[in-house]
Amino acid sequence: MIQSNKDSLILVLYSSIFLIVLETIILNISHQFFLVFNSLPLLIIGQFLKINLYLITLIISNIIFFVITFSDYFVIEKNLSINFYLNYAFVSFLVFCFFFICNFISKKENSADKILWVFTILVQIFSILLIYFYFSSIDYSSIQSYLAELSRNLVKENNQVLTTKSIEEIIKVIPSINALIFLTTLMVNQKIAVLINRKLELGNKYILNFGNYVLPKWFFLIFFALSLSSILVENNSQTYLINSLIILSFVFLFNGFIKFYKSFDRFNLNGYVKFLIIFLLFIFLGYVLILIIFFLGFYTTFKNCFIKNSENI
Repeated sequence: MIQSNKDSLILVLYSSIFLIVLETIILNISHQFFLVFNSLPLLIIGQFLKINLYLITLIISNIIFFVITFSDYFVIEKNLSINFYLNYAFVSFLVFCFFFICNFISKKENSADKILWVFTILVQIFSILLIYFYFSSIDYSSIQSYLAELSRNLVKENNQVLTTKSIEEIIKVIPSINALIFLTTLMVNQKIAVLINRKLELGNKYILNFGNYVLPKWFFLIFFALSLSSILVENNSQTYLINSLIILSFVFLFNGFIKFYKSFDRFNLNGYVKFLIIFLLFIFLGYVLILIIFFLGFYTTFKNCFIKNSENI
């Protein structure tokens, strides 16, 4: 028992050091690189640690980062800002929630799609709370100025201009766009973490295999209700409704991407070649490809939930 506790303590200590070192390295590469891959070290550790040890590891790493951020006694190559600490604290909390959901659901059933939509709803709830308590009270003047400058540059290139109202509408959905980006990078980093742990023989407790992607019927009812309400409502509630819709749409976007990715299987292409083709298509088609993937995911998910079930009756 004592030896077991000692081994757990050593594992937590090394895991905490790993998180601190790797997160600092990622930050020093570039801020953009950090925003994309900051969840990767958290996912690598969470794949092999028990959930209670993982929680302790996150608490220790957050305390150390807090001390580094607000103390003058620690010197690193690039000073850790308050924004970095808040970002790490919030992301580490969400990643812990992700693994907690994985741990809870996997005990009862092996349902990757359930893990995804439960976690997406959780992110949606946290995002709405952030909008209400934080984003609704901050000054967006600097962002408005940036978008206005960007609009003026677009006028010079292709005669497109963003009106003041358009800029205000874009600002309103920034929280949900950030949540959508976080969910996307999390799922990509989750796949990378599984590959790294497999290569290093660290072990993977949670491998998400998405087969027949099924959502509960009430999820569609909520999505339709939010869509209709966002059209009919014109007060401040519309901001919350639209942001909720954007975040919940990730469930369909993710399924659409899986179907789109698997459609290349008939050509016997390498996985890297598939990603390259999809990346090039995104470069040329932009948001049109995102809409295609969304509708593909929505249709296939709707078909799995309603049409196939009705055929079995």
